[in-house]
Amino acid sequence: NDPDFVNTALSSGVSQPVMPFRSNSSQKVDYYYLNTNFNGLFADTWSWDVNASYSRSSGTYSDLSIDASKTGDWNYGEDAPTINYFDPGFLSGTRMDELVGLIGVMDTGKTIYDQTVVTGVLTGELFDLPAGAVGAAIGAEYREFSIDDQPGYYSATGLLWGQSSAQQTKGDDTVKEVFAEVEVPLLKGLPGVESLTFNASTRWF
Repeated sequence: NDPDFVNTALSSGVSQPVMPFRSNSSQKVDYYYLNTNFNGLFADTWSWDVNASYSRSSGTYSDLSIDASKTGDWNYGEDAPTINYFDPGFLSGTRMDELVGLIGVMDTGKTIYDQTVVTGVLTGELFDLPAGAVGAAIGAEYREFSIDDQPGYYSATGLLWGQSSAQQTKGDDTVKEVFAEVEVPLLKGLPGVESLTFNASTRWF
């Protein structure tokens, strides 16, 4: 790729050597989870319940990669290699530590994932029928999920040799719901009919 560069193996100055390179990666995740619940009774036949939870996953991930800007690859720059890739030590792997020190880089990214859920439910009896009490439940729920993934500098700038690039992934999803359910006892204790109930529910989000 450089007219002044003389390759030790090919007089053309352009070559594609194959040599071993160490694979090394690590991940660290910190996970937090909080949950709380409140409940109570009122009017003898009615109860309420509120449940809330929050969790956060914060992780970092690192990969030993090749800094393309240091390789001399003409796809990433016009500078000729400063390393003799045809050195027997590089080709055999015996000088791998030196090779990693010359062109290797640890690229580190971070991902944060948050989840929040709050649910409230009210249940009780509306009135009595000959077959039993009419029960009802109403409630609401709020859910919010979010993610923020920040890739490493070299990945984001496309400077990792032999690897694809990656950009930030960030977004959130929020859902609000309300729901209701009613159960009506129609028949009870009749010949051939131990109990017969009608149940209906609806949900809007």
